[in-house]
Amino acid sequence: MSGERTLWNSAPEAGIGRTTYIPIPVGVTATGSDLEIGMHVLEGAKPGPKLAIVSTHHGDELFTAELTRRVVASLDPSDVAGTIYAIPVANPLAFEWGTRNTVQDGSNMNRVFPGNDRGWITEVMARVVTDSLLPNIDHLIDLHCGGTDTTIHYTYTRKESDELGRRIHQLAQLAGADVLWETAGPAGTLAGDAMDQGVVTVIVEAGGGTTFGTPLEERAMNGLLNIMKEIGMILGAPVVHRPRVVVRSGTALRPRHGGIFIPEIGFDALGGRFEKGTLFGRVVSARTMQEIDQIVAPYDKTEVMMVRDRTSKVHPGDYAYIVGDGDSGYQFDS
Repeated sequence: MSGERTLWNSAPEAGIGRTTYIPIPVGVTATGSDLEIGMHVLEGAKPGPKLAIVSTHHGDELFTAELTRRVVASLDPSDVAGTIYAIPVANPLAFEWGTRNTVQDGSNMNRVFPGNDRGWITEVMARVVTDSLLPNIDHLIDLHCGGTDTTIHYTYTRKESDELGRRIHQLAQLAGADVLWETAGPAGTLAGDAMDQGVVTVIVEAGGGTTFGTPLEERAMNGLLNIMKEIGMILGAPVVHRPRVVVRSGTALRPRHGGIFIPEIGFDALGGRFEKGTLFGRVVSARTMQEIDQIVAPYDKTEVMMVRDRTSKVHPGDYAYIVGDGDSGYQFDS
């Protein structure tokens, strides 16, 4: 019966060698349409790891939705050991509108996990993803990216204080970013819940609306394939772009005033280091055409992890840059 949800939560057996599309029911929208989250299950011809790739908790994360599609399309199930569960768009409602948060309830899906089957619609979608994936996997790649006007590149890691942290840190180094951010991260994320259950989880932040067809797209794809090679899912040696630095503290830089944003550093600054006070971007009033705000590097060693790399409209408080404090962590040996 339409509107009733029978949750998909059964892992297939390896040895079949096929990819299957599975629409996971969520509910019925106000217009009477079925709301579903699409999942692609690639069942390898040999037993092996059980990996989930999840993208687009935020509706403006088109880059990682396409990255997920490309990675799955590049794999021949007969050459894969184990099972891949790929969700290219975890939040279809926000994706439809191209908004970071869900339009219907204003919620950030990446803050409401594990979700609530009788909560706001964003919580319901989070519950569906949680229940469909976490009982079936031992590895997770949680994908995020910049929006229409921003580009991002860093990978989260954890302290090597236990075996889970050691394994996460090992895989994070293979994802292709110059900067790793060692942090527990915010509460309410799928990644946090997965790690709490012992799932080896890598949070990859890569790309954005300005980087389709650039070398960063290829580096991000190679990073995902590197992780699969390292866990024994596909054959081959990782093609590694080694990280340069680990930061343990950082911040988002946001304009105090809205208007026309004019960048002073761009795509090439990603993964770079800048001195405190370096001008990153300016905001000009759309009415008076006068400069009304500046964004500058806040640390002696400011490590750039996200840039707003083209002239664009900004609201007060929009993302402009994400940066790390290079003195808070450590450098990798060159």
